[in-house]
Amino acid sequence: MVTASISAAIGAIVVVAQSVQGKPTPALGGAFVVIGVAILTVAVVLNARVRRRGNQRVRR
Repeated sequence: MVTASISAAIGAIVVVAQSVQGKPTPALGGAFVVIGVAILTVAVVLNARVRRRGNQRVRR
């Protein structure tokens, strides 16, 4: 949970930094955007799975 939130925050910070800088180089910018999106998607999936497992354990 903590690592997922931290990774999501890092991805958001990278995207914001790129928008402020005006996308310095397309290659590096695109790579960072792809990495950020991948981290966000992985974090969301992990959070969903952890929450579902936790809810099932609590209910049982």
